[in-house]
Amino acid sequence: MNSRPLVAASDDPDDFSVITPGHFLIGSELLKIPEPDLTDQKISIQNRLKLISQISQSFWRSWSKDYLTQLQVENSLCKFRGQRFGVDKRRQSTSDKVENGKSLETFEGTDNYIRAVNLKTANGGLKRPIHKLVKLPIDIT
Repeated sequence: MNSRPLVAASDDPDDFSVITPGHFLIGSELLKIPEPDLTDQKISIQNRLKLISQISQSFWRSWSKDYLTQLQVENSLCKFRGQRFGVDKRRQSTSDKVENGKSLETFEGTDNYIRAVNLKTANGGLKRPIHKLVKLPIDIT
């Protein structure tokens, strides 16, 4: 495991902290002093389930707030060129209901900005406004 930075921890240009692979394993940098071992502590099943649920919800909230917002198409100014993949955010309840799509055609508004994209998905094709899409950090042509 290395301490190579994956992404900046914040958008603040004066903040030089980064997220590393260690953050996913132990929640902090790998070089940090380890915390005391609490694995032998007895926790009731109800408290354990609440803790697991809280950790899962906290991770999803942080991930969607910090990472997904970086992928968000900014104010319709970013153009979908060619065969970029997008994520259809029409169902925002859980992470397992996100549909991947491949942009086939773009539709411009009267101001010459792209307003909608025709997507090819596993379930067929659909036309979605770009504010409902998130660009993935991959390019497949």
